[in-house]
Amino acid sequence: MASVLAPSLRDRLAAELRTLLGDRCSTSSSHREQHSHGESWHPPGEPDIVVFPTSTDDVCGIVAAAARYGAPIGEALEVMRTIKRALDLQNLMNPGKMIAL
Repeated sequence: MASVLAPSLRDRLAAELRTLLGDRCSTSSSHREQHSHGESWHPPGEPDIVVFPTSTDDVCGIVAAAARYGAPIGEALEVMRTIKRALDLQNLMNPGKMIAL
């Protein structure tokens, strides 16, 4: 799957994420290939950038940066939102932690 970002935008996003995360942000071909597939039936799609957040603040920063550049963050966040909505009808677990864009 080709990148949806122009190379200059992708490079600027990667630089911003490296400022935020340091060496927990990778554009190496080995990390991107490793994260391009899983055990599902979905066809592989190599990401442009792989990040390793360690806190809620990291995740918020990553999502905000991705939104600024129009970069997709994959299906994982929407899956987490759906699960949380299904299991937490009254929004008692971690209220306000899932941010809307």
